[in-house]
Amino acid sequence: MLLRHADWPARLSAFVNERRSLPYAYGTNDCGSFVVDGIHALTGTLLVPVENRPTTRIGAARFLIPYGGSVETWMDALLDARLPTPKLAQRGDIVSFEAAGEFHLALVIGLAAATPGPTEILWVPRALWHGGWKVG
Repeated sequence: MLLRHADWPARLSAFVNERRSLPYAYGTNDCGSFVVDGIHALTGTLLVPVENRPTTRIGAARFLIPYGGSVETWMDALLDARLPTPKLAQRGDIVSFEAAGEFHLALVIGLAAATPGPTEILWVPRALWHGGWKVG
């Protein structure tokens, strides 16, 4: 079970500020890396080491094969704490959303969730959240 650091709100803010202007990049700032690194910032637990992260779109697809090709199934395996509805997700939790026919992951910041975009963080409104996972 993951436990959040006592100062997790400050860690969450610092993490998002560090990533605010970073462009999307497989292996370092894709949606999976972003949420795994966010979880690490909040809990101190690194669920997927950097050297095991895919660095291309094809690599990401291969990485997800054991999880049925789904980021949601991957989160189910990593966190084992799926929320009955994403509406219950709170700051520091993980949510999924659909864009361009694919599911992606984001880190809840408040009324929106953050995820890497082409040039900077994109904000995903609560109305688009599909799945949710409790962190700590």
